[in-house]
Amino acid sequence: MTSQPAGNNIPRRSFFIRVLLFWLHPVMFSLLALIVIALLLVSPIKLISTPVTLPDFAGTEQEDFWSLQKKLVDHEPSATASVKLTHAEFNAFLSRYQTPPEGGFCLQRLRCVVDNNRITLFVTGSGFFMRSLVFQIELKKTAEQIRVECVKINSLNLAGNNWFAAYVIDYLKKQAVKNAESSVARIISGKGKVEFMPDHVLLQGEFMPTQEKPASEELPVVENEETSAEIER
Repeated sequence: MTSQPAGNNIPRRSFFIRVLLFWLHPVMFSLLALIVIALLLVSPIKLISTPVTLPDFAGTEQEDFWSLQKKLVDHEPSATASVKLTHAEFNAFLSRYQTPPEGGFCLQRLRCVVDNNRITLFVTGSGFFMRSLVFQIELKKTAEQIRVECVKINSLNLAGNNWFAAYVIDYLKKQAVKNAESSVARIISGKGKVEFMPDHVLLQGEFMPTQEKPASEELPVVENEETSAEIER
């Protein structure tokens, strides 16, 4: 009597089990995961790459730069110092901030819109393979503090408590404080403070870089954005 090979006694796997094991193979599982992730990211990536129309900002005309400069000429940096600016003058103040392209982003301008208890900061530039990249940071002013209500990256809207929104805020902060002597970096680090009002903005503390004041200082002639655009054309 001949004995059958031991291997013949092993039951054959069903077709369903073989297909399941095939897809659970590490390589195939990784490929399937990448496909699912790509499908989930199609909509956010499309929104990020869709540019937005910027609102009409207060200022900045040449008169705003002149009046801002007049207010800052006599400013003495100290913890108790304060300067009251109009919204247009505050946008002129933000336009003084410049930073070289770094970290994948090239800043073009900073602007702010104040609407009652809502403040929106517009960080406009280009980067990450996009010619137009606009970060909108909407801040809600409460009785106790100012909190981030939402973050927009071009047309993508993120809630303020979203993990990716927190990452974007952290990224922008790191970019802003690389020049530690800039006004924006001083405000972020707590040396200066911004208080938003319906009709004005109050800058307090040591928000300006310390520098020696010349005996006589002439006010520079600063071209507004419309004049600069006409010259470029």
